Amino acid sequence: MLGIPAIIYLAFFYVHLTVLVHEGDGGAFLSSAFRSSFDDSNVPKSVFADVGVSSVVTLKHVNTHGGYLHSHDHLYEGGSGQQQVTLYPHLDDNNKWAIELYNVTEEPLEFVPITQGTKIRLKHLLTSRRLHSHDIRPAVSEIEWQNEASCYGYEGFEGDPNDDFIVEIQKELSAPGEAQKRVRAIETVFRLRHAMTGCYLFSHETKLPKWGFEQQEVTCATQGIKPLSLWYIEENQNLYLDYNKAERISYPNLTFFQKFVELHKRMWEINSGLTQPHVYESRPESWPILSRGISYWRSDDHQIYLLGNPVVWWIASFIFLPFGLYIVAQIICWQYGTPLSLDAEIFNYNLSGLEYILGWFLHYYPSFLMARQLFLHHYIPALYFAILALGQTLEFVYSKVLKGKKIVSYALFVLLLSASIHAFLQRTPIIYGSDWTREQCEASQLLSRWDYDCKIYPDAASLSSSNVVPPAPQSTGSPINFDDAIQVEEPQPQQEQEQQKPLIQEEAPLKQEKEEIIVESDPSSEPVEETVNDTQSEVQHVVEETPAVEGEEAAVAVEDVSEASC
Repeated sequence: MLGIPAIIYLAFFYVHLTVLVHEGDGGAFLSSAFRSSFDDSNVPKSVFADVGVSSVVTLKHVNTHGGYLHSHDHLYEGGSGQQQVTLYPHLDDNNKWAIELYNVTEEPLEFVPITQGTKIRLKHLLTSRRLHSHDIRPAVSEIEWQNEASCYGYEGFEGDPNDDFIVEIQKELSAPGEAQKRVRAIETVFRLRHAMTGCYLFSHETKLPKWGFEQQEVTCATQGIKPLSLWYIEENQNLYLDYNKAERISYPNLTFFQKFVELHKRMWEINSGLTQPHVYESRPESWPILSRGISYWRSDDHQIYLLGNPVVWWIASFIFLPFGLYIVAQIICWQYGTPLSLDAEIFNYNLSGLEYILGWFLHYYPSFLMARQLFLHHYIPALYFAILALGQTLEFVYSKVLKGKKIVSYALFVLLLSASIHAFLQRTPIIYGSDWTREQCEASQLLSRWDYDCKIYPDAASLSSSNVVPPAPQSTGSPINFDDAIQVEEPQPQQEQEQQKPLIQEEAPLKQEKEEIIVESDPSSEPVEETVNDTQSEVQHVVEETPAVEGEEAAVAVEDVSEASC
């Protein structure tokens, strides 16, 4: 009863992971080790192992789905108003950072490794601004122990002490050997401690608003759980490595069971996070009465709407009420001295009925404990046991209750079957998306909350008259498709658009703030030269505007994908 279903379940996932060798839209939910196994994944198959000064790297957050440390040429709407720093789940040039030593302005002439306690600066490659923190609250997480993480600077600016971070290698989480002594790509897990304030570079599931493209917030935290401040390096390039001799490293090949466990952890987390309201959601108490269904698709004068067969659904869902009364009556009679029947039909009915009601309860009751989005289709596993109980009841009626009245039994069964077939045929247009009339649609709506839209269908009179043009479909104002209304917490950043915000704050060494005018041009324009007056002399700064065109495409992973995976 347990072993065979478990084997079948594992077998289907084995086929699933064997056949599907290409990365889909939901790849951002998975670890890089998992993604690297796909044939067309952009995750690097191998990278240079040794990380040093002047390395161009991507940093990945260990314990959230946010992905890579990321910045772009857009400013916070709040806090210091400096350049945004986020986590972004997709590979992109705006994830790349150059590692510098905190007190060296010139390039080294040889490879210098990053070891425990090395004080570094991270320079964002495309905007030339450095990762930065200071004692200013973030624009979203405005709490005392959270400091803002931003990018700050301009072309030619050598940085200030608030750009300095100290590398702390986490030996217990890093691969044994050299990865515990110096930073190596993929193998070394580390924290970045801000030298001036002592906070750690940190990220959590909180998202920035639309002005931050709903990407994951990055802060610098003096408190908070340690796992949310862990990072490792994925991509690594360094001018001073001999590309022919330098050691390369790859993600380990995951076994089937490792992939199986990771996939289920992700499905559990994603489904637990589906807490946003949905226009077609329903609560468990409404499922047995089939109070409403789910609109999956609608186009012009056709639609598909999930709704159970009302005859089967209602009888099966409430079949346990007469069974419960029957069991109570049996117990009362037994208490008053009536012996329990040893009749085979009665014993079989009692035993099977109890098994089915137990199966129905175990699949139905947990739904009341869930705070996530719930829909009518979540009742179907419980309904399966209710239908089995209905079949068992009909068998009991035939073999025991109406044992000598076979004609009556047959008439009852034919009546039930006919009503079920009629209910099915009456609603086939919303099952298969076929033609229908408005009158037929309205006649099928036995409950007012069955909200499939009858206004999109033509009148019967208009179809019978060749001179009358069918009326145009009317919109009800509700989402057309199930997916159009979905609200899912997942890596789904928006395309970054150019924002014109010319003012960015400059932070002088030792946290002495002053304003610096930075001119940001439109991405399609030529580089702009702007003269900035200093109190001592006039210094001409040429600000080369890097187009703020992100190579970021929205990941489309919707709730029904998670449901299908489950």
